[in-house]
Amino acid sequence: MQEPDGLWAILNVVKDFYETGIDDHFFVFILLVLVVADVVTGFCKAWALKNFSSRKARTGIVTHSAIFVIAAIGYPFFLFANAGSLADMIITALCASYGASLVTNLDILGLKIPYVTTFINERVDNHKKKE
Repeated sequence: MQEPDGLWAILNVVKDFYETGIDDHFFVFILLVLVVADVVTGFCKAWALKNFSSRKARTGIVTHSAIFVIAAIGYPFFLFANAGSLADMIITALCASYGASLVTNLDILGLKIPYVTTFINERVDNHKKKE
């Protein structure tokens, strides 16, 4: 069979990555789950606070979808280009950011996670006071 070329060769890199399973790249899976969970809890937070805005919702959906697609499609290319450690660093930073956002949303919804909530709130409050 002929080797794929052009666009098919690009899509083949992504297909090969996901055919072997995402088990070896657990942080990518965690990031994708965190992005979806952040969107869901963001909508729940807006609904609970009666602060729902279609503009914020649209902006949130677009930015979160972009991060999701870029992470899901871009990570295999980083590995293909032998830049896996750079990709892992970016994915880890995004996981920390989305994890903090998720914990904050859950805190506002009334689900307090002991120690984690106070740790994040202290760090965010200290950062805001310094500026």
